[in-house]
Amino acid sequence: DRPTGKLTIYKPIIPGETYYIGADVAGGNQRSSIEQKGDWSVAQVLDGNGNQVAIFRGKPLPDQFAVILYHLGNMFNEAKIVVESNNSGLLTINKLYKDLGYTNVHFQIIDDKNQDIDTDTLGFRTTKKSKTTIINELRAKLRDGEIQLFDLVTIQELLTYIDKGNEKMGAENGCYDDCVIALALAN
Repeated sequence: DRPTGKLTIYKPIIPGETYYIGADVAGGNQRSSIEQKGDWSVAQVLDGNGNQVAIFRGKPLPDQFAVILYHLGNMFNEAKIVVESNNSGLLTINKLYKDLGYTNVHFQIIDDKNQDIDTDTLGFRTTKKSKTTIINELRAKLRDGEIQLFDLVTIQELLTYIDKGNEKMGAENGCYDDCVIALALAN
């Protein structure tokens, strides 16, 4: 078996505590090898007070990541899980919810202006607008000291996360932003 990632727990799990997990899913074209280049699949775990209590960072395939999220959610008192549902994330959220039966997941309300109806969809669809919103909310909480971080990789990614102009945000060239996106989703 190849390793698919690493779980680091920074604070003990408290029975009855509410936890939130934000999950950024890497593309499905990578192998389960830590050494392979490419994005990471990241799950950030925050408690109800905004404390980072755990992080999973690895390179599992999207369906394997669903199983990891299932176990993480159960480990952290049936945590609310917010999975980015773009691209490979759609496979992850569908497996988590439909195949594994994990029901405490985020549904996003999509306003269909053409048909004048609202539709609930599994996961969190990232667009320019929604990404700007979650990043700005994260920035405000970090600035106001409402989130306590322990993970050095997350902190490094935050330091290299930039406004690229034209309403685009992301990691500087040669850097990653997977921990940042997962943190923004958990927030």
